[in-house]
Amino acid sequence: MSVFVTGASGLIGRSLLARLEEVEGPPLVCLSRNLGAAPQRNARFVQGDLLEPGGWRSALKPCATVVHLAALTGKAQAEQYARVNVEGTRRLLEECAQAGVRRFVHVSTIAVRYPDLSRYPYARSKLEAEALVRSSGLEWAIVRPTIVLGRRAPAWRSLAQLAGLPLTPLFGGGRARVQPILAADIAAALAELLAQERLQGDECDLGGPEVLTVAELLQRIRRALGRGKLRGVRLPAGPPIAVLAALEKPLLGLLPVTAGQLHALVYDGVAEPNPLLERQLPRMRPLDQTLAELARAR
Repeated sequence: MSVFVTGASGLIGRSLLARLEEVEGPPLVCLSRNLGAAPQRNARFVQGDLLEPGGWRSALKPCATVVHLAALTGKAQAEQYARVNVEGTRRLLEECAQAGVRRFVHVSTIAVRYPDLSRYPYARSKLEAEALVRSSGLEWAIVRPTIVLGRRAPAWRSLAQLAGLPLTPLFGGGRARVQPILAADIAAALAELLAQERLQGDECDLGGPEVLTVAELLQRIRRALGRGKLRGVRLPAGPPIAVLAALEKPLLGLLPVTAGQLHALVYDGVAEPNPLLERQLPRMRPLDQTLAELARAR
């Protein structure tokens, strides 16, 4: 039976399509808002919007499994996150129930585990979407990647820019622990889930082969960039987050980063141990090798 993939033209989606092509996975039907951005893979692409199922409802019917990658990320207002990430997921689940889809793999974010989401509407929207998946009546699995690395990854671009500064701000002292993971490694874990006969309601955090502090990660990135020793200045996190949150409504488009995005440098983003992650970790490349390859590709 076919697999219906939303967000297939995104970073993780492209990696998943490439992975399934390598292992001769199931036929793929991919929903994309922009067919011009669709990767040239052995998949059928359907143009449409999650919130307008009339354009993709018939394409969903022959599918037994959905992999839900599509989400609004980056800088947006809270109501926009809610519309796409919550209502879009709700609409997709409703259509799955009508079409007889049996399995639903939902890709969320480690940010739902942060201790304070009051200034992070993206993470709140993903947390609400998770609750919809759990109550859907379908077989389901929820996957929560940590910081995602890749040539086209926004997180990689931002971290490389920070690490390359003559003086790098370390919010919260740079002490938060992180576990960055390559998009291709997320794809490998998703492919393993798809190969399972049944989904058991697992909630799987996915992180990379190494846990380190934000300061250590920025130093490793700077070294990969050939810039020498990191010169960091330790700053408190609370005041910048509060200021950014106050400015987001009127000046969102002008801000270099949102209050929520700053949380990724302040709160721990480490995967809780789980069987899927434990099986995948030995197959992952060392972090320094990944950083070196990304630095060369800049």
